Amino acid sequence: MTTFTAGTEYVTGVFGTNAIFKVVSRTPKTIKVQGEWDNQVQVKTFRPAVHDGVEFIKPFGSYAQCPIMKASRAI
Repeated sequence: MTTFTAGTEYVTGVFGTNAIFKVVSRTPKTIKVQGEWDNQVQVKTFRPAVHDGVEFIKPFGSYAQCPIMKASRAI
């Protein structure tokens, strides 16, 4: 299974552009992600889910066609 690793940066598609997020730390059930929300750099905590053996999170919330950050898209 592909998992998020602390200290690694990941990219996700956001409305035609790419957003870069850095995993600051992780536990077996949660990850802390540093990124830009509302034009401010913040650290937020997420509980990753697994699809096809790859962990993922929804950094901007869960809604139709929301951006997804996958552990397989490390920079």
